[in-house]
Amino acid sequence: GRALADVGDRDAARRALGAALEANPDHADALEAYANLALAEGDWKRAEETWIRLARVASTPDKQAEIYGRLAALYDSELPNPQRSEICYREILKRRPNDLHATSALVKVYGRLGDVVKAEQLQTELVERAAAPDDKRRLTLALAEVYDEIAKDKRSAQTILEKARKAWPHEPAVLRATARHHERHGETAAENVLLDRTAAEARRALAHGRV
Repeated sequence: GRALADVGDRDAARRALGAALEANPDHADALEAYANLALAEGDWKRAEETWIRLARVASTPDKQAEIYGRLAALYDSELPNPQRSEICYREILKRRPNDLHATSALVKVYGRLGDVVKAEQLQTELVERAAAPDDKRRLTLALAEVYDEIAKDKRSAQTILEKARKAWPHEPAVLRATARHHERHGETAAENVLLDRTAAEARRALAHGRV
């Protein structure tokens, strides 16, 4: 079935894989090929159902996490379902506790669910756990967005951004994030000042060969 799918004969591939799964419903390779074929055809429900079956029979935690990641991507897009998406990301984190992508995605899911407290707590944990300066800066700016966009807490977002500007005073990403904050709240004059500063920082970075 996988070979037929690879050469573009999807109807024959679907029949062959279906027959294989009738004979052996828990055949992991056939299930994965069947799910991928469903995805290629835009049959989201069939892909979902097959990945759920595959997650139950996958032999290693890494493979299980991969399958839950694909399910979560479906629930974040073609089959919107934040409740199921949350479950999938939690399953990933059981197997990969330090998976930054899954944790960041879970913060966004909490936002869609309206669970402000969990979104704030989880993003704050990410900032505290970050070791590399670049990661800490990026995650700090993401925390400001959580306060701004999810919690609708302008003051807390501004406080985080001010701390970021003190920690990284010449970092264009911090200035851009602050400009977006002012734009979001209609503070045009402050935004223009920051945009000018961002442009100046970019010119200095170019002059010193840092970009």
